[in-house]
Amino acid sequence: MTLLTGLATTGSNVFKTRVYSHGDDKLPSLNIVNGPERVIYGIEGEPIGDALRREVVIIVQHRAKEIENVDDVTDQSCAEVEAAIYADPELANLAEDVALISTTPVYSGDQEKPSAMVEQQWAVRYSTPATDPETILWGS
Repeated sequence: MTLLTGLATTGSNVFKTRVYSHGDDKLPSLNIVNGPERVIYGIEGEPIGDALRREVVIIVQHRAKEIENVDDVTDQSCAEVEAAIYADPELANLAEDVALISTTPVYSGDQEKPSAMVEQQWAVRYSTPATDPETILWGS
C-alpha cells in the first residue's frame, strides 16, 4: 500500500478492505484487496525444491464520484498506479515480478452524481518456503 500512497489523484485515500465502502469525503480513492492465489509448480507437477513459487492476484479498485468527468479521474488514477508499480516491479523486494492482467471499468449514473469503479488486476509472483507460507524468499 505504501507504494500507492501519495499519488496525485488519490493522495492518502488508499485502503485495504474487502467489506466496507468509503464515504464521499474519501474519494477519489484506491482500495486494495487480495484475489485468488495459486501455487505454480515446476516441471511435471513437482514443487521447486523446498520453496513454492506463488502467484496472487492483487485487485486495485479505483473509486470516484464526480459531477462530471468521472471517467477522466479513474483513467488518470489507473495511469498513476501503473507508473508507480512498474517503477518498482519487485515491490520493494517482495515479488519476483508483477504484471497488469486486466482493467475493468464500471460506471453508474444511478446516484445523485456519476460514479465509477475501475478494477485493475495485477498478477504478483513470489516464493515462500514450503513449510512457511508467510515468509517471502525473494529479495532475501
